[in-house]
This record gives sequence, C-alpha cells and structure tokens, in this order.
Amino acid sequence: MKVTKETKKAITILVVKDNCVYLGERLNPNDNPGVLCFPGGKLETGEQPIQGALRELLQETGLAANRLKPLGVIKLFNPDFGDYMSYGYYLKLPQGQKPEQTEPLKTGPWKLYPISQVMEMPDQMLLAGTKLFLQATQQILNSTPTPEIV
Repeated sequence: MKVTKETKKAITILVVKDNCVYLGERLNPNDNPGVLCFPGGKLETGEQPIQGALRELLQETGLAANRLKPLGVIKLFNPDFGDYMSYGYYLKLPQGQKPEQTEPLKTGPWKLYPISQVMEMPDQMLLAGTKLFLQATQQILNSTPTPEIV
C-alpha cells in the first residue's frame, strides 16, 4: 500500500508492565464495540506519528511520556475505519504509574493482561494489528540488553 496524504493513519501504543500489556474494551457502538484495544487513535492532519502517539497516550490514559520506542508501521483493515497505516509505539510503564480511564464513553477501564494470554485470544476479540504489535514487543522484552561500555 502506497502511503499518500489521503491514506488514513493511526497510532497504537503498547503500555507494558513486566510481561503484561494494558488493554481496554471499546465502548463506542460505531467503532468496533466490545473489541479489546491498546491506547491510540487517528493521526491529526500535519501531526508527526510520535507527536500523535504522545498526544493519544496522554488523552486516553493520563500518562505523560517524553519518549516512546517505535515498533514499526503496519497496513491494517478495520470494518469501521477501512484501510489504514498504524504506527506502533512501546512504553515501559514507569514504576508507580497506572493508566487511567480518561475517556469513559470511548474505552472501558485499562486492564492488565499477560502478553501470552492476549496472543491466545481469538482475533475477533482484538483490534486489528494487536498480535503483530505484540510480537514486536516480545522481541524487545526478550532481547538481551547491550552491556554498557565503561
């Protein structure tokens, strides 16, 4: 899929704590109701993906971050949104913080799920792209940190 100005673009943010991720149930009857999703949303006109990710994270969870790790970009289809490109980001949840339900008409409370459990859920329970972004996150979690050079 060639990305043009007309291509719809979205953001997905995986908020990770240990080997678990936060998901919320979509509540809007016109936007994949009942499906579990990560924080995220549409990229606004003129907005860079990282700016959109930081905005969506704060808007949907109350979490303010200044850095997110990019996971990649994937082409997806959603019956309520059509074809689009989703930019994925990873946030290791800082100690003592927890996402809040800031948009109660849009998404149910953020609940912590083990990544292994989410990977076994039927695809129809999850927003498109969930398992692909989780695979990228698992690679980060399973990678051995590079030793610091002194």
